[in-house]
Amino acid sequence: MRGKKLEMNQFLSTIHEVRRMDPIHRARRRSGFTMIELLVAISIISVLIGLLLPAVQNAREAARRIQCQSNLKQMGIGMQGFHGSQNMFPAGKLDLKKLGHSWCTFLLPYLEQDGLASRFDMSRSWNDATGNDEVAESSLALFRCASSPQQITGGIDYCGITGGTQGGLPFGDGRGEALGSGVLVTVNPATPSFVSFRDVTDGTSNTICISESVGRNDDTGRWASGDNLVATDINPINTPGKLSSFHCSGVYALRTDGSVGFISSSIDLLVLGAISTRNGGEVSSF
Repeated sequence: MRGKKLEMNQFLSTIHEVRRMDPIHRARRRSGFTMIELLVAISIISVLIGLLLPAVQNAREAARRIQCQSNLKQMGIGMQGFHGSQNMFPAGKLDLKKLGHSWCTFLLPYLEQDGLASRFDMSRSWNDATGNDEVAESSLALFRCASSPQQITGGIDYCGITGGTQGGLPFGDGRGEALGSGVLVTVNPATPSFVSFRDVTDGTSNTICISESVGRNDDTGRWASGDNLVATDINPINTPGKLSSFHCSGVYALRTDGSVGFISSSIDLLVLGAISTRNGGEVSSF
């Protein structure tokens, strides 16, 4: 009896030894990571983050670019709607009776902003203290580029194109002068006429009317102000106060036919001037 018990103990001891030597059993007993394994895991994760982060940033910027193009496209629809209703484009700046209204105020009803348009009194100046100043402080997502950090009250990251000075035209607001050679022009007692499709003899697909212009922290960068106009000149793309953006290597712009294109920062300034004027006789495009 005693011998059988000894044999049984030896058998159980052998089984236990076999299980202890089994790699699966040993892996089951082991818990946690060694320091080397932990460092390897951290290194792999760091490499993956380094590879993925630029891709994520590029994807975000691509989405912001698409949103910027969409904003301009909506403004283009508003411009076409206004012209269809009034048979002319809005004034870039309505400077009659010192109203100072911008092209944006005219487009509000065509940009699904009827509530804001109903509160804006077109018979008073754009920043009149009886109510227009409060409306002018409203922020509209449509007027903001997602890539821009600009935060001024009633700010806008887009400007109206009032003309260009590179074509040799005399300097001034007249319709035959540099500042009156675009599509969104100043309308005042001296220059009371508005621009319509028939005036864009260079072709609506070759003439820009709205573009990005970021970083303006005064009235020129507020959507309700008629000073939100830019005439292109000898300054290249991404010059502060002119056509500029936070996108890489250029700006988006709206053509008069309602299409949106990208103007490279390397564009020839004579070409930039040509596409900023409506009737210079050029056939330049971008």
